[in-house]
Amino acid sequence: MKTNYLKILVLVMLVTAVGNVTAQPSQNVLVIIADDLGVDYLSVYGEGSDPAPTPNLDQLANEGVLFQNAWANPACSPTRAALLTGRYGFRTGVGAPVGGLSGRPGIPADEYTLPDALSDGQPAYANACIGKWHLADENNGGESNPNLMGFDFYTGLLAGQDNYFTWDKTTNGVTAVVSNYATTENVDDAIAWLDQVQGPWFQWLAFTNPHTPYHLPPVALHGFDDLPGTNRDIRQNPIPYFKASIEAMDIEIGRLLDYLRSTGQYDNTTIFFVGDNGTNSRVVQAPFDPDRAKITLYEGGVNVPLIVAGPAVVSGGRTSGALVHVIDIFSTSLELMGVDLEAVNPPGNIIDAQSFTPVLNNTSTGTREWVFTELFGLDEASNGKAMRNASWKLIRFDDGREEFYNLITDVFENNNLLTGTLSTAALNNYNALSGQLDQLLQSASSALLSNKGSTVDLHVAPNPADDFISLEVEEVGIASESYSYFVKDMLGVIVKNGHFNGRSFTVDLSDLESNKVYLVEIKTTSGQGTVTRILKR
Repeated sequence: MKTNYLKILVLVMLVTAVGNVTAQPSQNVLVIIADDLGVDYLSVYGEGSDPAPTPNLDQLANEGVLFQNAWANPACSPTRAALLTGRYGFRTGVGAPVGGLSGRPGIPADEYTLPDALSDGQPAYANACIGKWHLADENNGGESNPNLMGFDFYTGLLAGQDNYFTWDKTTNGVTAVVSNYATTENVDDAIAWLDQVQGPWFQWLAFTNPHTPYHLPPVALHGFDDLPGTNRDIRQNPIPYFKASIEAMDIEIGRLLDYLRSTGQYDNTTIFFVGDNGTNSRVVQAPFDPDRAKITLYEGGVNVPLIVAGPAVVSGGRTSGALVHVIDIFSTSLELMGVDLEAVNPPGNIIDAQSFTPVLNNTSTGTREWVFTELFGLDEASNGKAMRNASWKLIRFDDGREEFYNLITDVFENNNLLTGTLSTAALNNYNALSGQLDQLLQSASSALLSNKGSTVDLHVAPNPADDFISLEVEEVGIASESYSYFVKDMLGVIVKNGHFNGRSFTVDLSDLESNKVYLVEIKTTSGQGTVTRILKR
């Protein structure tokens, strides 16, 4: 419900099992989002060649749980929409950065959100969003969109940061120019809001650091004293400026945490720190590949830092290999604040988020068997979906290509297993992930699927295939008299092709390698077509 509730302080008594620290309705929750920060720049992950100085985040990791296998979307807006709604982008329609030259749409105003659920389930909680938003457009309320999506208080930057020192700041629908370093302004606002809150609270704090432009922060916020800060030097030497931006964010996070300590709130506040996507290709560090960083479905684009610390954590100072997605912060936060999501969620509203509180309270090593991410709304070669389980990862691009990796033996995805013969274990996991991905996407709107707009449907049998397959074509409207078919390997190389008349045809696959995945594409004389995958046994 998009209704502002009168915040009243109530006393809630809750009987819990011994050791269950996840359902305390008076617990505060702070979600901190970094912009374009991958795991390569945090020393606690040990993956980058030259991390930035982040003593406050290091301390959070020492007190809490560091998640090694956390996924986000490859771009900022889809991750924020997922965290806000607990729903995948193919449900909300947010699959790429909002805006841009093509005017990609913002989040639909009728989505049910985390602050909506909080207002419905725990109205005693105050809530606020501070910092970067990047979900608004002219059709969903524009400057008022954060408030229309349920936040009682919003102040920050509606879109991207063009200048860290002079920028348009919107507060509850009113925009004015601010001349203060954005990160400092964000923390000033976070503290000012907390100063006037009575009772438990939820705060969403979204920094623009360390996103471009890599402006040199104020001298008190970094130790890179030899940087001139000129635009030319930033263009030619961006990495130290990127690191300075991370350090500035860490120092300002430390200031906020010191405020919580000084006011007696730190020990009753669970803190989530998360990145919205991987590091930008301009500054990504070895061994990550710049071609497989932000805006890609590879690990460099979707594997992000996630650290959780506070009263929800039992036995802090540990690392978890659990599969989690940023989307899961939605359900986890609500559970920590005592909201019964099943009771407040509107009928028919599918929630994809899963709470990982059992991992936080150390009663489970994981709550997911797989995680999913996606990218759509950009170019066809980039758009696609990805899914992984504990060891294996499948990437399915919307142009029909697929890649498949063993993330245990090939962390940086150098060996696409679909270019060779699959082992029994690889084949079993490929089939499992492919089937799970198909099942998930069946619940998607057909308008967002990769074959959108096609008037052609293709049925292939049997699949998995033997030496021969039968192609059965269905076409909406006036049917073509002839069709072209193409069998391609997973690199897109045509290994067999031909033409046929009528609605069915048999293709001989006896000369193709076994235990490999191929693409079968059908095209009409007018250029309409569709693609499906087959496994050659």
